[in-house]
Amino acid sequence: MEPPPLLPTPLLDEATLARACGLLAAGQLVAFPTETVYGLGADALNPLAIQRIYALKGRPANHPLIVHVARWADVTRLAASIPAPLQQLTEAFWPGPLTIIVPKTTLVPSAATGGQATVGIRWPVHPVAQQVLQAYANPLVAPSANRYQHVSPTTAAHVRGDFPDTDALPLVLDGGDCEVGLESTIVGWDDATHTVQLLRPGHITPDAMQAVLGDSVPIVDVSTLPAARAEKVSGQEARHYCPQTPVILVENPAKLPSGVEAHQCALLAWDSTQPGWEALAKQAKAVLPVGETPLQYAKHLYATLRHADTLNTTTLLLQPPPNTPDWATVWNRLQRLVK
Repeated sequence: MEPPPLLPTPLLDEATLARACGLLAAGQLVAFPTETVYGLGADALNPLAIQRIYALKGRPANHPLIVHVARWADVTRLAASIPAPLQQLTEAFWPGPLTIIVPKTTLVPSAATGGQATVGIRWPVHPVAQQVLQAYANPLVAPSANRYQHVSPTTAAHVRGDFPDTDALPLVLDGGDCEVGLESTIVGWDDATHTVQLLRPGHITPDAMQAVLGDSVPIVDVSTLPAARAEKVSGQEARHYCPQTPVILVENPAKLPSGVEAHQCALLAWDSTQPGWEALAKQAKAVLPVGETPLQYAKHLYATLRHADTLNTTTLLLQPPPNTPDWATVWNRLQRLVK
């Protein structure tokens, strides 16, 4: 069953859209916004264009890319099969921030999948992404448009900050701030247990998926997967999403690690008015409020981390947000940037 067509409000004029499609057809790279983060786009069926992404990002070649679509016909070109529960999830959450991992067809270059037999597929909802994907002939690979392991970009300015060379990246499409702010939820299918597995937490939560499937969706630590499956998920390295400024998790605001001076640090704050945190907030060189709810925090985290790198501080002190299920996606990202 094909998801209902999305009719976005056009944000790109015809000339800009034509230029984007022309560059992609020539094997060049075009950055564009999605609802999660900005993606570094290339023709998903062009191995040379895909190699340009790896070279520009400095990304290891065995790390798979996610393929973005805006037509169900493209999904059937890419996926050799889709288990019925994953199909149910696409019907519920596409277009949107959900990626499914499925067996690939021979049409998908191995360069796009890190040499794996599976491919990640996503149907983004952002109107600019929709315009480009609907106008271009092929689906697009689009990993986050940042240097490898750096903070993902949520504005066009972030992208150009990482990639100022207009020869390497000739076009960045500006679609404003990303609404979600963290990368997509990734789910896969376990043949052994016949269950959907959550391989990377994101905006689509386990509870939301359980409401569709009627069964729970366990979060899987991909580091524990067999070697044959260990590289199938994007963005799961132990160190990832990192700013240039070191980040330290502060458990006790009254006792900082030895050698760390509060007046030289910025405080990455969940709620600096919490008992015990007001004094540290007053001592810190800067207080950077991220958000008091999981959705606010997710939307603003990456932009705040990038801003922190401009403040000339020695360290980012991380005030831990609540460690409850609704904060699981945020914690998935935070644990990868803490020193």
